[in-house]
Amino acid sequence: MSAQRLLSIFWLGLLAVFLSITAYYIVFHHVAPLSRDQWHMYDALFQQGLWQTSIATVSGHRHILAFLLYDIDLKVFDGRNNFLIVVDWLLNVSLMAVLCWQIKKCIADVVLRKYLLGWAVLLLCWLINIALLGWGFNGINNYLSILNTVLAVVLLYHALQQQEKKYRVLLAALLLAGLATFSFGNGILVWPIAWFLLWCCRAPRRDLYIFSVAAVLFFALYLLLPGGNAVGSALHLNGWKSLTFPIALMGGPAYHLLRAWHVLPEDVLRGVAMGVGLAICFLAALFQRFTATEKVVLTFPDSKYFISGS
Repeated sequence: MSAQRLLSIFWLGLLAVFLSITAYYIVFHHVAPLSRDQWHMYDALFQQGLWQTSIATVSGHRHILAFLLYDIDLKVFDGRNNFLIVVDWLLNVSLMAVLCWQIKKCIADVVLRKYLLGWAVLLLCWLINIALLGWGFNGINNYLSILNTVLAVVLLYHALQQQEKKYRVLLAALLLAGLATFSFGNGILVWPIAWFLLWCCRAPRRDLYIFSVAAVLFFALYLLLPGGNAVGSALHLNGWKSLTFPIALMGGPAYHLLRAWHVLPEDVLRGVAMGVGLAICFLAALFQRFTATEKVVLTFPDSKYFISGS
């Protein structure tokens, strides 16, 4: 038996053990009673009713579909969270399926594809993610926005690559982006992510205009619905911060990583986040400058991205 085959068997066995441990923990140790944020969010549901709570903000977030699921759990399943756990995992499995579909489609090397497929599953099922996997309430909040964001970006890319039914696919991508926006606070990031994709793919101006109009309409609706003031405050929509906040947001991963290590004061970390965001903008501007006269075509042979001129 070859060393490569032995390594593959070891990898699959390790993955099976890992997933078994996660499954055991979720089945026997998930959050069953109401916990933490559920109390005040369910209080809003009881006080305002399903419709009003779904379109308003709670803790600065919009949850257009989540409250419907909470209401079903309360009325049909006695609020035990079991139903929410099941829906949470359906969303998580759907996200894994989309990522695995893209890996199988984009990665030509069979061995590398196998390891990446396992790694994608592992990342979405490890117990450090237990706050989402073992607490259906919290998982639904996040996965509704994350899954719709990923689907919107994937469909947007496919819309740019085809001529037939292009605008049907683009419309579906925009609707999913809108659903992500209204599912949780992080869902609003679908718009800058999609803008970056359009920019990298050198999308036609017509597509840019359509996307821009949709983004403005969804964002306006996001602010105009009840609770818009709380959303605007959370997004720092006030003067100079309206410009600096998106840049600092790009440095968010560095901010949270260093914050978890407790190595720098909070004020310094904000400066670090801003610096990382500015560095990303600078590198993006350089990329734009050096590829301004070329047509960028993104393909995926041999597991890599290539930029080719026309």
